[in-house]
Amino acid sequence: LVKKGYDVTGISRRGTNPRPDNEALSQVNWVEGDALNPSDVQKFVGQSDAVVHAVGLLFDVESGLAGLNNIVSGSKSKPDPEKSTY
Repeated sequence: LVKKGYDVTGISRRGTNPRPDNEALSQVNWVEGDALNPSDVQKFVGQSDAVVHAVGLLFDVESGLAGLNNIVSGSKSKPDPEKSTY
């Protein structure tokens, strides 16, 4: 998105660029926040025109974080444990 000219904010628990040597990631505005904390998410989502997230891609069906997708994307989708590839 940065390469296409968008202003991008990255939210992470540390609030720092995970790969400082990466030119594109160096153009991201990194802020400290926790995707499991609804007030943190709302603080940044409310300031955005659009939201793209990868939260949950690292969690499997048995992670106990089934509600996370509701908080971050609002999709309320839940993977089917018998059909999920996670």
